[in-house]
Order: sequence, then C-alpha cells, then structure tokens
Amino acid sequence: GLLAAIEEEFEAVQVLVTNPSAAVNIEAIPALRGTLAVLVRRGAVSIMPNGKTRLQVGDSLTLFGRSADLSRARAALSLQG
Repeated sequence: GLLAAIEEEFEAVQVLVTNPSAAVNIEAIPALRGTLAVLVRRGAVSIMPNGKTRLQVGDSLTLFGRSADLSRARAALSLQG
C-alpha cells in the first residue's frame, strides 16, 4: 500500500547539532532542503520547529526525509571528528 511505499522511501533521524555555523534559523541552512524538521529537543524542552526556529549547539533535531538528503543535513549540522 501507499504507507508501506512511503516508509521504504523516507526515514526519521535524530541529529545532535554540534556545528556552531548551524546556530541559525532552520530556513537559513541550505543543506536542510528536502528534509522536514519535526522536533527540536533543547534540554528538557521540546519544540515543534518552523523555518524561523533558531537552532543552538546542543540541540537534538529530529528530521524526516530521504536518506541522501538526511546525510547532507547531518553533515551540515554536526562536526565530524
């Protein structure tokens, strides 16, 4: 069915924001195009984000999208080290 097809094509991931250059409004991060920011967890607070939501280092961001788009988003949000 349709739902099964959607589940195969899309996935949800949690990304920890560790890149200081990602501490901007979600809409200002080109690498997030093609993904949907579903939830921001900031300490004990959960936020349903929109494009104007400003990320902070230490935020946990739940993203929904295709694998390739999610990989690009993760690379922009997290410092690999």
